[in-house]
Amino acid sequence: MVATAWVGFDDHNRKLGRTKPNENLGSNQSSGAEAGARTAQPAWVDFMEVALAGVPAQTKQVPENIVRTRIDRDTGLLTNQFDHTSMFEYFLEGTEPTEFVPDRITEDIYSSSGSEELF
Repeated sequence: MVATAWVGFDDHNRKLGRTKPNENLGSNQSSGAEAGARTAQPAWVDFMEVALAGVPAQTKQVPENIVRTRIDRDTGLLTNQFDHTSMFEYFLEGTEPTEFVPDRITEDIYSSSGSEELF
């Protein structure tokens, strides 16, 4: 069985739900108060509860030749970051990145490139 849930308009200029002018987006722009995922999910859950009634839950095993690696979202290189800049990705063993993303250099109040008078 294959199923999908989608809520929206064929005309991408139309917004879901209530709309209101939003000058922050530019002249004559509007924003909608509804999103497809928020609207479609309840229908999907209701459908799947009926469609899968009596079907036991199954866990899927990752094949032995697939590795999961944390990568930098922007570069695809390995990273040790644990924030929004990284994600896990799956690779065929031997094709995963081997190079780490360069450290991000951040300026803060404790570092300076020269002497600066404070007063």
